[in-house]
Amino acid sequence: MTAWPAHAFPRAAAVAVATLLALAAWLALPPAGGQTPERATGPVAGVPGRLVYAAYTADARSVLRTYAIATGVTTDLATFPGGVYAASPAASRDGRRIAFSVYRPAPPPSLEPGGVDIDVMDAAGRGRRTALAHDVPGSSLVDVTWTPDGRALVYARVSRDGKTQIERASVDLPRPQVLVRDAVAPAVSARGDLAYVRVDPATYAPSLWLARADGTGARALVQDPAFLGFGIPRFSPNARRIAFPAVGGPPRDPQRRSRLPGGWRHALAGPQPAWAHGLPMDLWIVDVDGSGLRQLTMVGEDDATPAWSADGRWIALIGARGLYLLDPARGVLRLLVEDGAGGGLDWLVR
Repeated sequence: MTAWPAHAFPRAAAVAVATLLALAAWLALPPAGGQTPERATGPVAGVPGRLVYAAYTADARSVLRTYAIATGVTTDLATFPGGVYAASPAASRDGRRIAFSVYRPAPPPSLEPGGVDIDVMDAAGRGRRTALAHDVPGSSLVDVTWTPDGRALVYARVSRDGKTQIERASVDLPRPQVLVRDAVAPAVSARGDLAYVRVDPATYAPSLWLARADGTGARALVQDPAFLGFGIPRFSPNARRIAFPAVGGPPRDPQRRSRLPGGWRHALAGPQPAWAHGLPMDLWIVDVDGSGLRQLTMVGEDDATPAWSADGRWIALIGARGLYLLDPARGVLRLLVEDGAGGGLDWLVR
């Protein structure tokens, strides 16, 4: 999940504190290597498209913004009033529309918590409307993405008590259909297959799963206990590979695994380890058959989210520091610009 204000997910804040305490010894270990760019390089000529991402204005208002990778030109598509936060922008496959989650506080004088809705607008920021609204105070519709035909949205519903499920609903006639329970962070391939992060309701252990478009035929893809949490996965354009951000993971140095604090799993006493913002995440990749698992970055970013270019040559990444561009074939990572709020991004083809 992407970053939200703490009052939007009160249990998430408790998870974050507990997890940070449990992992303090691990985080103090020297890194196994370094890939963090020292400074922003700016635009990269010849790379097509724009990145749409969540950021903040100079006066700390939430904004959805685009960055043209080849020119470095930024454009604010939608700016929100104080107390309202946008995140998780997702472009339809044709690049014409953008869906995103919006946290809205309860109107005064209500003392109830607010909630997170899903809004839709065109790629120029026009025609913004609420496509799906949260049903009860404190509930949230997050991690939105589109079906390949652009007719429906797939997203995670988070109840006030922290229960999660992945749903699908038509953009125009929303009648939510439950696809998977105890899961968040859905991704949909060009073929319609579903990837998601499942959280064991008993142990809170996270794992990455695959299923058919309707949620059936589910199987675990990445279930290594060395992974402490997962961010939102993303299918490659040819649907053969999945890039995903994660906390932890199989170490290059086998000794690092044995030095993890023994009580870290018990500290994740909450509904979703990926909510524990502030933990270092890196980008990984795996084939859809479960082979080829490898780490792509070593930047230790907070709240990272990836997005593939349409040709599959590049992977963009957003974190707390800014926007990155990765050439996975060469292993070259650039920091494009120090902007963004770690609130998710997508790659606009137009």
